[in-house]
Amino acid sequence: MKRKSLWLIIFTILWGSSIAQKDWAEKLRRSAMEGLKSAKNDQARLDLNSDIFASYIWSYPDSALPYAHQVMLLAQRLKSDEAPVGAYGQMITFSEITGNSPQALRYGFEGLKAAERTKNFLSIMFAYAALSRVYNYQGDHSRAIL
Repeated sequence: MKRKSLWLIIFTILWGSSIAQKDWAEKLRRSAMEGLKSAKNDQARLDLNSDIFASYIWSYPDSALPYAHQVMLLAQRLKSDEAPVGAYGQMITFSEITGNSPQALRYGFEGLKAAERTKNFLSIMFAYAALSRVYNYQGDHSRAIL
C-alpha cells in the first residue's frame, strides 16, 4: 500500500509540474505576442520573438522555427556583435530537437565565430558548450568538450 501511495504522489507531482510548465509557456507566448503588436524597435521585437521561440521549442518545435528565423533577421538588422550569438543558439536548439545534428554543428560553428567577434568570455563559453552538447548528442565523445 505504501508503494502505491508513493507512486501516486510522484505521479501527481510530475503531472502537476507538466501542467504548470504548459501554463507558463502559454502565458509567455500570449504576453510576447501582445507585446509584438506594440514593439517600437528591433531590439524589443528580437527579445519578444525569442520569448515566443522559448515558449514553443519544447512542445511544438516546428512552430518555434519562424520565430528563430525572425530573431536571426533582426539580429542581422541590428548590426550588433552580441545579437547573432543568441540567434545561432536558437537555431542549434531547434536543429538538435528535430534530430538534424549536421545542421546544428553548422549553426554551432557560425555561433562560435559570432561569439569570438564579441570578445565576451561568456558568449564564447556558451558557444563551445553548445558545440560540445551537439557532439555529445551525436555520441562523438572524442570531440565533445566535457
